[in-house]
Amino acid sequence: MKTLVFCLSMLLLLSCGSKMEEESIDFMEAQPAGSKNMDKFGKAYRGNYFNRYDSSFLEITSDKVIRTYVLQFKESKYDMDTIYELGNCTDPERISKLSQKGIFGRTEGDTIIGTYKEKDTIFTISDENVLRFYKSSYFLNYKRGQDRWKLQRLDLYKKTLSSSFILPNDSLFYTAPVKEVKELKDDSGKVYNYQIKPTKKELKNLIKAKAFTEDEVWVKIK
Repeated sequence: MKTLVFCLSMLLLLSCGSKMEEESIDFMEAQPAGSKNMDKFGKAYRGNYFNRYDSSFLEITSDKVIRTYVLQFKESKYDMDTIYELGNCTDPERISKLSQKGIFGRTEGDTIIGTYKEKDTIFTISDENVLRFYKSSYFLNYKRGQDRWKLQRLDLYKKTLSSSFILPNDSLFYTAPVKEVKELKDDSGKVYNYQIKPTKKELKNLIKAKAFTEDEVWVKIK
């Protein structure tokens, strides 16, 4: 049971968004500034991708980005009373309920070997999830509050999809200056993050200065 509890805990953490996203710089408006909102992803980006690092899958449809986490578990049936019937259940209703929870598996003696799948729609084009396109990249804008957006950049090269964010860096705005910058400070007065409002030209300079840090890499499978 410990393995399954650990797996479910990991899924909860993963589905809350990446650590890099949470630590990334806040933007005061959707980016790139002045670009039109897109109502769908281009056909080249649509499809299914695999992440070798955590064995999860990514699906990009016309208007959504869906992530599927797949975790394996192997437990004694005596420690898993709630899904004891997992491997040899013949009740259609029971099988349906387990499948809806993303639990699949089989029994081998006193052991249950199974798979837990969790789907998480991480982006759906809307007023609070704004999609824009600029310089061959998609920019996913996630609204997190008043004048506060998280910005994720997606780049596709052949069959490799990369995701990146801009992290706070003391020297960042020396190499690529941004006129409108607000420092976010903790109780001790130390700067821990920024809110910025770059013009399209300033964002272009940030891109040239390689301000975006790669978070994850995906390989297209179909």
